[in-house]
Amino acid sequence: MAVKTTGDFGVKAIDPDRIMRNVEGAMEAGLHEGAEMMRQFIETRGTMREWSRPWGASQRSASIPGRDDTGQMKNAVQGEIEDFSRDTIRGVLGWAPGSPLYYQLQEHGFFHVLTGEDVAAMYALRDAGEWTKEELDRRIRDALKGLT
Repeated sequence: MAVKTTGDFGVKAIDPDRIMRNVEGAMEAGLHEGAEMMRQFIETRGTMREWSRPWGASQRSASIPGRDDTGQMKNAVQGEIEDFSRDTIRGVLGWAPGSPLYYQLQEHGFFHVLTGEDVAAMYALRDAGEWTKEELDRRIRDALKGLT
């Protein structure tokens, strides 16, 4: 989500820097909460499938309660402001570019060629992203209301 302030909105008394500071605070808090929600979804949205042999660092034998085996997928979640200038704030929610393809496969679901079974989609990013967008809209509106 990006926010840009340009033009004359008929309000001369509000300092543009103050507007951007308020919007930055709203975005920072909303993105942080969205990232926490995404991590929670990874921890709790397992496939409920048991495995024939242990996988990963923890030697778990099932995808219960979530898909958090080594912690790498969960720890790679980011929700932060990546660009801030006088008239633009841009934030990001999700995994960094170049993250392992495995994360996307878990997110969207896939056919497991070794077991011959479909693995259900996790939708951690999708659902956290939808919530975050709504939350950012609300927070930014509230931040701007507080300036008048």
